[in-house]
Amino acid sequence: MMITDHTQANSELSSLAKAKGIDVNKQVAEGNLDNVSSLSSKSGVDFDKAYAKLMVSAHTGAVELFKDEVAAGKDTDVVAFAKKYVDTLSMHLEHAVSLEKTVNP
Repeated sequence: MMITDHTQANSELSSLAKAKGIDVNKQVAEGNLDNVSSLSSKSGVDFDKAYAKLMVSAHTGAVELFKDEVAAGKDTDVVAFAKKYVDTLSMHLEHAVSLEKTVNP
């Protein structure tokens, strides 16, 4: 579910950014290097715990960012994008919190 939702949102965001002359692909990739490196060094339960913690943190930040954009954004296209996906991200956050409680009882 998360892969499908994020793939769709990322595709739409890439198209929106391209239409506005913004190249986000390099910035996004660079922003995730530390997370990928950290997770790749873990396995088993340690991986599960680190992944769950990362998902809660990332989705918490994303939900806050999208809510802020909906409330105070200046670009109508970006506001519309944020409105479209804020509920989906909130649902992902709920799932991530549930997962974290499962792996960190």
